[in-house]
Amino acid sequence: MARLLLRGAPAKKRLLAGMGEMASMVGVTLGPGGKTVVIERTAVDPSTGKAVRMMPAATKDGVTVCNAVSLADPVKDMGVSLLRQAAQRTVAECGDGTTATTVLGYALARLALGMVEEGQCPAAVRGVLELERDMVIARLEGMAAPLAGREYQVALIASNGDQEVARLASEAVAAAGQDGTVSIEPSRSELSRVEATAGLRFNAGLRVENQVTDPGRGVCQLDGCLVLMAERKPSSVKAIVPLLDKVYQAGRPLLWLSGDDFDFDVLKLLIANQTAFRSACVQVPYYGDRRKAFLTDVASVVGGVALTDEQAVPWEKVEVDANLGRAASVTVAKGTTTITGGGSSPARLLERVQGVKAALASSENAYERQVLTERLAMLCGQVAVIRVGGRTPAEQARRKDAVEDAVGAAQAAVRGGVVKGGGLALLEASQGLPPGIMRSACGIPRKQLCRNAGQEVEVGPDVLDPLLVVKSSLLNALSIAAVVLDTEGVVYERP
Repeated sequence: MARLLLRGAPAKKRLLAGMGEMASMVGVTLGPGGKTVVIERTAVDPSTGKAVRMMPAATKDGVTVCNAVSLADPVKDMGVSLLRQAAQRTVAECGDGTTATTVLGYALARLALGMVEEGQCPAAVRGVLELERDMVIARLEGMAAPLAGREYQVALIASNGDQEVARLASEAVAAAGQDGTVSIEPSRSELSRVEATAGLRFNAGLRVENQVTDPGRGVCQLDGCLVLMAERKPSSVKAIVPLLDKVYQAGRPLLWLSGDDFDFDVLKLLIANQTAFRSACVQVPYYGDRRKAFLTDVASVVGGVALTDEQAVPWEKVEVDANLGRAASVTVAKGTTTITGGGSSPARLLERVQGVKAALASSENAYERQVLTERLAMLCGQVAVIRVGGRTPAEQARRKDAVEDAVGAAQAAVRGGVVKGGGLALLEASQGLPPGIMRSACGIPRKQLCRNAGQEVEVGPDVLDPLLVVKSSLLNALSIAAVVLDTEGVVYERP
């Protein structure tokens, strides 16, 4: 298909126009006076192959609005995509800051292109912006203070003043701790709550319902159990019989974590012997190297040895004392497994945690960092689950978006400290700069927040923003503005 070419100022203007439309829609969600945006949703009917309308989503979440914007003009839509990249990078780094990044990115690009139109050299404009960026970042870092238990205040700002959401987020973040993780899941009722879990928890559950010990809750409860961690399944039932006989003689239930799916004959044998010893079969929810790492992580908590390909221990020679781990309590539900009271030594667990922390500190890949963070949270045994409720699906979805923002902001504040909220930190950090692009752009989030509220918003001592969110928003916004500033041509397909 032939493509169209657009060069020079017209290309930049149309990219900037798309960024402006994006910023105007996302910007209305900023601050306690942020407004709701209703988004049309469609899905493909599998029977007809046609798109059908679903229930619209109502949200004040900048991420959701940002991801929903798509323009008919292909060049403008490329401007939207560029700005979306910056916002998504901020969310990946600190869990919040989409709206601030979007508003800042458009402001910086608009002001910088205005200087170029007045005759300034793009390279000179970019050089000044980078110098002033470093000065603003240094001043922000100098303003920062430790969070000191103020998770609620940070979550309240991030959730646009929703006190219930702020309470849920602050309780969950406080329960999880600095290295912990917070899971956000829908509630089966209109009520929302926080469930704190002490121990190792992961998203994989019972392979067969026949192993349920509590039909009322639909879970298998094993106390004082042995833990078998194996990457591969046995070649036959005969290969596993000696080990099962040793488990029976030990008089303990068995949790079997397997990288491969279980053979029907193995499941049949374990179910048939439920009266001899209780057991629960769980397939590990990962593949490849991550599966090996997961099994080794579990072994560092419960003791024993993860039977990976590198171990090469024949099934007939697996010993209870040498190879199996131990746990005081195991609860296996349909989709989750929770292990408490692992039998490993504190020194072994600490060594594993330090190894994961070192890998996290040296990693620059966003996905890899996410995986390492999840592993660290699991090893540290700090898990908090927020069950988000609502009277209607639309209310539940809107509240879930707000909870995600509040949790992301609170966790970022735990890691990096806090600065003045309401856009004041960025505004004050830019006051020492000479009049120009950076100083003007740093005041835009504050102006947008007040515009949404319909009045000048007072900022008290309890109005706080995470330092990491403010820094990341500025850095990523300037990064994408520089891309637009350097653009000389656009290649696109005819609409």
